[in-house]
Amino acid sequence: TKTAEQFLNEDHPLQYSITIINEKFPQSSENPGLRTYFAWGIGKLDQGGVNQLLDDDFVGKVELKESFNLGPQCQRKLLEACDYLEGFNRAGRERIEKLVKRSDNGFFQAKCFLRSFNAAAKRDGHWDAENQVVQPVNITRTMADYFANPPRSLDGREVEYDLVLENVGFDGKDVKWVSLEVESSTLDQWSTLPEDTVREVYGGMQELADDLDEMVGDACGERGVLMTDLNQKFVFMNN
Repeated sequence: TKTAEQFLNEDHPLQYSITIINEKFPQSSENPGLRTYFAWGIGKLDQGGVNQLLDDDFVGKVELKESFNLGPQCQRKLLEACDYLEGFNRAGRERIEKLVKRSDNGFFQAKCFLRSFNAAAKRDGHWDAENQVVQPVNITRTMADYFANPPRSLDGREVEYDLVLENVGFDGKDVKWVSLEVESSTLDQWSTLPEDTVREVYGGMQELADDLDEMVGDACGERGVLMTDLNQKFVFMNN
């Protein structure tokens, strides 16, 4: 089954609303899938004081990893991970096909901040063309320019720059963490699906996270990617 087990009577007002949402307004290809993040530079989540009944927006305080470094090797490996999430890596294509939503034009719905960041670096004269990276001495200036004026298009496609910038933890001086993002092909932020379906997606995303961490982790300081969503579909599984 693809719907959650019904526990209320059919004529219950709440059940009636759920039925309308799930059955009368089915998910279309234009509806965004659940935004799922793979982040490096973020450590443990301190959940002291968390009470989802009183404040469902507060899920804890993030501890950052001092070892994170967006150096040249990290940039190269993140681009490899972008290729992987966008379906250009044959070894991971089957997993991506199963987990990541496609847009109507056939592209996998993955957001890679580094592509537009590199475009901004080339535009603003901070790009090391010989090594195909932004050198550490230029990271702060390039990132500040990137946040102030992110590219609006890339390779002829419009960039959702406000969403892309959410994948970089920049305090005006240092890059504290970065993430890559995909949309789930199964889950969205509105629907309520059976627990076993959500667990299957969660397991697949966690396996994908392990693949990405093996690719990226050491190059960016240390392994330990955080896979999560911001709509709390995975919150109990992460706990």
